[in-house]
Amino acid sequence: MTDSERFDWRTLLTPGVLQTSAAEPEVRRARTIVPRTSWRPRTISTAGHPPSTGGLVPESAVVEKDAAAKCRAYLAAAQKEFSFEDRRRDLALFTRDFYRKRLQVRASRSLREVFDALADPDTLLIEMAHDGQLPHLGIVRLVLKSHSIARQDPDALALYLVGNHYTAAMRPENLRFGVPLKGGSPDDVKHPPRIRLGKAQAHVPFRLLGPPSAHSLFALRDQVTDFVENNLSHEAKRGHRTLPDARERIFGRLDEVFRMLVLAASEVASFGDWLIRAQYDLFHRMMGQEADRIVFLPMADVTSLLRPELTTVAARAKEVSAIKAEVAKEQLSAGIEPYTRSAREPPLWAYCLACYRRTRVPWQPGNALEMVCPFCATHVVLAAEEAWKWVMPDIIGYEAALFRLGIAGWVVGSHAPYHPVVERTYARLFGAEMPPKFFLTSVPVFRGIGDPRDGYGRTRLLRALLEMDPPAVAKGPRGTLGGRPEAPVRPARLLRSPVRKKPISCDALQRSMTDSSDFERPRTWSELVRFLKKAAEAFIGRSHQWVAGETMEDALRVAKESNGRGMEAIINHLGERFLDRDRVEATTREYRRLLDAMQAHGIRGAISVKPTQFGLLIDKGYTLSQLLPVLEAAKAQDRVFWLDMERVGTTDDTIWLCERLLETHDKVGICLQANLKRTPGDVERLTRAGARIRLVKGAYTEPPEVAYATREEIDRAYLSNLDLLFRRGRDFAVASHDTRMIDRALDLARDHPPPFDFEMLRGVRDPLHGELVGKGQRVAEYISYGPKWLPYFGRRLRDRPRHMLTMARAFVTR
Repeated sequence: MTDSERFDWRTLLTPGVLQTSAAEPEVRRARTIVPRTSWRPRTISTAGHPPSTGGLVPESAVVEKDAAAKCRAYLAAAQKEFSFEDRRRDLALFTRDFYRKRLQVRASRSLREVFDALADPDTLLIEMAHDGQLPHLGIVRLVLKSHSIARQDPDALALYLVGNHYTAAMRPENLRFGVPLKGGSPDDVKHPPRIRLGKAQAHVPFRLLGPPSAHSLFALRDQVTDFVENNLSHEAKRGHRTLPDARERIFGRLDEVFRMLVLAASEVASFGDWLIRAQYDLFHRMMGQEADRIVFLPMADVTSLLRPELTTVAARAKEVSAIKAEVAKEQLSAGIEPYTRSAREPPLWAYCLACYRRTRVPWQPGNALEMVCPFCATHVVLAAEEAWKWVMPDIIGYEAALFRLGIAGWVVGSHAPYHPVVERTYARLFGAEMPPKFFLTSVPVFRGIGDPRDGYGRTRLLRALLEMDPPAVAKGPRGTLGGRPEAPVRPARLLRSPVRKKPISCDALQRSMTDSSDFERPRTWSELVRFLKKAAEAFIGRSHQWVAGETMEDALRVAKESNGRGMEAIINHLGERFLDRDRVEATTREYRRLLDAMQAHGIRGAISVKPTQFGLLIDKGYTLSQLLPVLEAAKAQDRVFWLDMERVGTTDDTIWLCERLLETHDKVGICLQANLKRTPGDVERLTRAGARIRLVKGAYTEPPEVAYATREEIDRAYLSNLDLLFRRGRDFAVASHDTRMIDRALDLARDHPPPFDFEMLRGVRDPLHGELVGKGQRVAEYISYGPKWLPYFGRRLRDRPRHMLTMARAFVTR
């Protein structure tokens, strides 16, 4: 971006930050009037006092109206050149399914009318595309400008395409919360608050990662809280005045933001979808129902609608390369750094199925895709149809193909060197003029609590929402097309935050509740969480199911009970996704103490650990160094050492750990999830290596590219893998509470009687455990303990809601 437009947000709060007046209006819920005949020109939103209808029309509105007229003229001309009626219908169906099935957004009447409008080839679509990220105000400005242009036409929508194919390594700054520290730039903070994915997942596309855990989001909230406290102290030392309740206001908003982020993470299946859902929720907080006119879409998945165009791009790859070389030569002669200096590169990227890194490939759609990953040397072969799921065009091919959906305008934030390449590629391959571009290159500069004296030009939206009400944030960063700075919109007064009895706090989610007083009706988010946790503790205390307790002594007591009923105990200390080495090393010490205690108490059984609890998200080599002392202790007692399996992004590293541990101890087991499509290959590989395998259905919801989704598919996969284990395996574990799976295992054992166990969660269908022991079967109970039982429950119920029914049934039949 160019032309820095300095926008001092403190001017909105003069004379100090978070100042107010006695006459300021309350924030009111937006009202929307939607007649059946047409939703578009009659949407009216109000916040506080209604806007005045008098006065001069702002220059920006005139420019936006002219832009909308250009888009309308372009669309009319494009309709004469090629037909896209069917493509629009496909786009509408795709968007409806994406919102309903993946974003978990309920389709209101307004949204249903948006879907209908998408299917109409006469609807203007104003596009803005950008990286997968927690957006900064420059991105927010571009989206708002696309929406502003769309509002100038009675039949228009804004398309916001989010790059869910991006990775944390491609844009590390995109996952930062963006909080400054004591007058320094957020860019200079040594350990900035951010969503942490770890080195093992740095190159995995966001669409293939699971959403952030509630634990990681709460850890981020705690870090942001520390930064805010330091910044408030810093402002006080500098003599800047704030309202007496500034701290409470900021933390109230902080809790609202994180409540929204946690809810979004609980309802979607991938990190990419979480980034989109979070932005969907944020824009609706800022704009109300008017944000329905912004259509949020995943860039990678939209390629499923563009296969004919991408086939053309791939078939004419040499022409595309010639265009790149031609434009690069012109740009270099003009002193401009070109989009690429390697013009002969193919226009398509393919992702490695092992390490998930991408490389350009000369693939022709309709043929099998074969490549050797230059990063991990994996030989990848994919059938023609399967290859589409792992291929992504570069920006040239993507935009040229996207325009064929009838895009009428393109809002961009810079004069990027790839723009002329897109323009010529579209003209040469499809014989058409590309849609008009609208530049918005000025950058809003935010100056809030703790910011540098001159403000900061890439302030994240989440950070801005801590100090301004959402409608004010939406009003502030709108700019003028062409990059000419416009006078900032200055609200007359700061809108009040919703009145609460006391500020919301999520702190209780990180602490165990010990108060046994009578429950009171919760009035705030924090009180509700405490209420639910206390209720759960009481419930667990009465039923003694599912979790042994919070201490090692609880686990040993329950394990001895299991031994007394003829079953072995597999003990697990709860915890996962640790990013702090101190916590990892404390876990190592805990497991060594646990093994010593099991030996002292004569407990028959094994231990089972989660690799991310031992630092897998930090570094797999470090994880191995922490696991080895525990493994040696287990080996000395001749116990099995089990590795639990977690989300698909950690599968390869977990298998690597298993193979390394087998070099030290021959009694190492690993959990494999039947819902993953890769599992049959992993069964073959690991049985050859001598590993014991625990087969489970899978507790995590994963992207459809790598996992089965329906219950029927997962059951078929489980039975197939079970047959494979009985043919190839030894000392494996059938880990299911499903009677059909258990009966099938008993049937197979008659013909193929290798030694195997049934492993079941303690507290789930306990009578069945005893029945199997009575039939002479080996049974082991999986026993968990530790203070982190609430995230454990939350994950199991979030990822597989039917576990609630299983647990409820277990409680009734106990």
